Amino acid sequence: MISKSHPLANFLKVTGNIYATTLQRVKEDSQARSKEDPTFSGITPETNHWFWNEQLPQLCNDEFYRKQVEVEIEELDMKAANIDRAMRNQMQVWETEKGSLEMKSERLKEILLESKKKLNLQEI
Repeated sequence: MISKSHPLANFLKVTGNIYATTLQRVKEDSQARSKEDPTFSGITPETNHWFWNEQLPQLCNDEFYRKQVEVEIEELDMKAANIDRAMRNQMQVWETEKGSLEMKSERLKEILLESKKKLNLQEI
């Protein structure tokens, strides 16, 4: 079976018939929207709604497409976990840096305060 990347979800490899049907829907919805708004370009909210609420659920009834969706879910979850891990690592670095800066600032404040006290004592 020859497969093409789905026009709205490039992780899905679909048959030529599904690809053509989807592309036709994209074109028709876009043309209808551009009649209302001549400056419009791209995928319409109606097309996205149709894809997420009608076409994709229907495609998931087929094991071939369902497996592709499962693989995409795994990849998305893995990417999200990697980002979360990187954020936690970076947060730890920032917390360490912040703590170091605060300690230096407090020490400098103490030194400055002691110095001011000594100067006041000497002036008396």
